Amino acid sequence: MGYSGVVTYSLTPPIAAEEGVTGVLVSKNEDGKKRLIGGKFSEAAFEGWTQAEMREVDSEGRCVITDHGAFIVFNLYNPAITVDPEEDREKYEKRIEFKGKFLEAVRIRTNAVRKAGREVILLGDLNVSISKMDTARNAIDPKNPSRRWLYGLMSDADLVDTYRYFHPRRRQYTHWSQITGARANNFGSRIDMILGSSGMVRRFSYDAGIKDKIQGSDHCPVYLDVVEDAIAKQENDNPPECRYSVRFAGQKRIHSFFRSSSSSQPTSDRGNSKEQPKAPQCQVSSILEWTCSVCTYINKKSSFCCEVCTQPNRKRPNTRKERQASLDGFVRISRVSTSSGPAGSAIHSTPGSSAHTTSEADTDRDEEKKRPPRSNTEARNSWRRMLSGKGPPAPKCYVHRLECLLRTVLKKGPNRGKKFYVCRLPDGAAGQKGARCDFFCWATVTGKPILENLNLPKPAISS
Repeated sequence: MGYSGVVTYSLTPPIAAEEGVTGVLVSKNEDGKKRLIGGKFSEAAFEGWTQAEMREVDSEGRCVITDHGAFIVFNLYNPAITVDPEEDREKYEKRIEFKGKFLEAVRIRTNAVRKAGREVILLGDLNVSISKMDTARNAIDPKNPSRRWLYGLMSDADLVDTYRYFHPRRRQYTHWSQITGARANNFGSRIDMILGSSGMVRRFSYDAGIKDKIQGSDHCPVYLDVVEDAIAKQENDNPPECRYSVRFAGQKRIHSFFRSSSSSQPTSDRGNSKEQPKAPQCQVSSILEWTCSVCTYINKKSSFCCEVCTQPNRKRPNTRKERQASLDGFVRISRVSTSSGPAGSAIHSTPGSSAHTTSEADTDRDEEKKRPPRSNTEARNSWRRMLSGKGPPAPKCYVHRLECLLRTVLKKGPNRGKKFYVCRLPDGAAGQKGARCDFFCWATVTGKPILENLNLPKPAISS
């Protein structure tokens, strides 16, 4: 699924589950038809879309839909535009187009499920806040396309922000910038949320909140408490769970991922010169040391094995690297000296020793010729960076009198690569104690350190 994939954990098996928003990834039944969550309304929702468009929307693993009886859960990760249009205009336009298609697909599928008379929960990283209360900057753009999409979806599908339903005036955030250290001052935004249909929220939920004390990410968990009776306890004969995938076959605990790969053959048998014939094994078990749960699952009902186990057994590739014995392994002798022997004596090389070394040296010389030559300017700059020393001390910001942080402009433009100083404290609201001030200065002016040219008036701000 890639870095943008989502996963839904459930203590009780759902009635049905789907990967993707459009349903294009759902397998057909024995009768050759697909049965989607939401019935005929979902099946007819994307009639104007091509197969290629639907597969593109569901190609990044950004949605999992599960049916839990009283409600249907949409687990989402909405796209964020992280491409700078000045860096790569073409890629930026493609991501804008993809995001628009994905959001439209979510709107279509959610409305289809609601038309079927089902209650829904839509949750995840939506990458957009709803109101001014949901951002520490206390300002939003109501014309933002993502925000307009969210407003329209909540109106059409009758969705409620569950956090605001239970906490109308509370200010909590779910995301903070790691670059600016904004979490230290709780200077963030609430873009991770749980939306629920109004009927579901009134009938089945009794609390919602944010666990902003949990560390380990630039996001924090959000939760919605629902009554236990709302979740259907129905066993699914063909659940699309990861444990029935060949890749994760037999996995019960995370410790099994780190199991030793040493052979289970007794030590006394390893010295025998004759190898005992081995019984046919599942290819997955032979290579990855996992049990094939596909045939385990099928054998409960029939006597035939899966396609994976019928494949010929392959020898497990040796991926272990040889240990470095000594420093000699780093040194290659490209030429054998003849001064140690008598004049005219022949030098005999054993196969695989000096002859092998000479071929390696020739290969190294060929690779060296292929490398582009380094310019004098590049070499001079490299040596200058290495020998420049510690450099001048950093300036102190005017408000806190603390040494500033040195940073580099990464954005494409005339200032790219230039260095500048900013206040070292984390980002926060204006005037907040312990928050970053607006100090800024370039590290160099016409090639000289800014400290030698810094002659700026100090602002009248008390520390």
